[in-house]
Amino acid sequence: MKTYKFAAHIDANNPQEVREYLQVFFETEGMEGFIDALGHIAKKQGMSKVADIAGINRQNLYRALRKGAHPNFMTVNKVVAALGCHLEVIPNSINKDAI
Repeated sequence: MKTYKFAAHIDANNPQEVREYLQVFFETEGMEGFIDALGHIAKKQGMSKVADIAGINRQNLYRALRKGAHPNFMTVNKVVAALGCHLEVIPNSINKDAI
């Protein structure tokens, strides 16, 4: 799935649309797709603006969100927050074997 084809139709300033976009790519493409989608939304909002809000150097933000990158959790969390969203952990389902 190509994120850039879908990113053109997203209102990057609408946190609900951003959330849905990121969620779809996380669920269908995993972490790699999520990071790719995160980069497209950040570019639509403006990398300098997102970097400033996230407290990250703009060049480091580009590196963190480039294709094939493996940014650390703190960076991802800061970028998601800068885009007006937050990360949430929810159970997959009731699992008797879960700790």
